[in-house]
Amino acid sequence: MKTILISSLALMLPANLWAQDSSQEATAQEEVPTVLEAETEIPFPVYIDIAKGERQHLVGTGVREKFWIDVYGFGVYVDKSSAAPIMRAAFEKASAAEDDDAAIAIIDAALLNNAFNKTMRWVMARDVEGEDIAEAFDDSLGPDINKLYAKDEKNLAISLKAMAQLRAWFEVTNLVEGDELLFIWKGNELDSIVNGKSLGVIDNYGVCYAMFHLFLNEDDPIDDDAYEATIAALKLMAYPERAFKEE
Repeated sequence: MKTILISSLALMLPANLWAQDSSQEATAQEEVPTVLEAETEIPFPVYIDIAKGERQHLVGTGVREKFWIDVYGFGVYVDKSSAAPIMRAAFEKASAAEDDDAAIAIIDAALLNNAFNKTMRWVMARDVEGEDIAEAFDDSLGPDINKLYAKDEKNLAISLKAMAQLRAWFEVTNLVEGDELLFIWKGNELDSIVNGKSLGVIDNYGVCYAMFHLFLNEDDPIDDDAYEATIAALKLMAYPERAFKEE
């Protein structure tokens, strides 16, 4: 397997790696290049086939740390055919915004648009007990859901109930170093997959939003470099005419 060593901040994948037809599925004979997340050196394939006829492409990698200890490496994947026009429109609207804060708000809103499918791939860098994952969801997803629905008590209650289901699944799922997790966001559904097995699907926008907002927001993302790399890669995806040509 071909491996590219590259830092999160400098992630600029060649345009031809995005040119793969999204309906094309990887085969046993197909060599999928990978990117090494800079700190953990965990490999991330430059694309993954989520389902038959659905390929998503890597736009950023990073690491989740706690007390300076690597917990997991992560990669952000998007469906380029639907993501590109949405992000291009956002970048153009942001360029005409009154100030930087307004521009950032426009771009971050587009990143969390449920009109294009996206996936978060985690690979554990250490063992973590299920109870710790559940508590982390309380500490991270809960506040984002509360903020999202601060003026909507009905949807707040529905989303918190959905988050409790997600929390319950992970509370009894101990993770060990090397385990792979996929969080696949389609529409308002979040499919949580551990080592190829789905724990279940949550049908709730608030939970989807909160899960991805942790990584895709300019104010306080899990990894600043990963956020910046994702924006840079999405610009190349949105404006392929500006993409660097592979030497």
